[in-house]
Amino acid sequence: SFVTGAVIIFLLVRRRIAFIRSQFVFKQLLSESELKAIRSQMNPHFIFNVLNSIEAYVMDNEKRKASRLIQKFAALSRLILENSTKSLVTGDKEWKALMLYTELEAMRYDNAFTYKFMIADDIQLNTLQLPPMLIQPLIENAILHGLIIDAKDDAHLAVTIKKKEDKICITVEDNGVGIGNSANKT
Repeated sequence: SFVTGAVIIFLLVRRRIAFIRSQFVFKQLLSESELKAIRSQMNPHFIFNVLNSIEAYVMDNEKRKASRLIQKFAALSRLILENSTKSLVTGDKEWKALMLYTELEAMRYDNAFTYKFMIADDIQLNTLQLPPMLIQPLIENAILHGLIIDAKDDAHLAVTIKKKEDKICITVEDNGVGIGNSANKT
């Protein structure tokens, strides 16, 4: 009976250790996924390109442009870092991040395209909850693979948010070369 009690205690302790170990592994995986989320939200190529653009403005002695780019980049970086730990953020914060990102890209490409962000009258952004940086890759693709790849004078990007039945619809449109033609350009 002493042996039986010792075996039961041993098994319980072993089970508890396995549980604690699994919790530790889960927390470690969660931390790694949060870091990946931050990295994916702040594309390293984008950061590098913005910093290169800032350097070019400084070297060309265009202090005002360099300063505006730094201010916009700092504001976007702050928003992304604030939102990176959240699975949902308010629509107004997400909308601001998208607008800052688009403005930075337009500045970086010497305003090679125009852009417009439109919100339907019946939408209150501060009451919406959206996943952070969900729309940004669509805007990035529209700019890099639609508008910039074959630049034209009237290149334009439009981002619209509206209600469609009982859902929210966010649309990213560009008048670039299109998917079929962009494959031939790269």
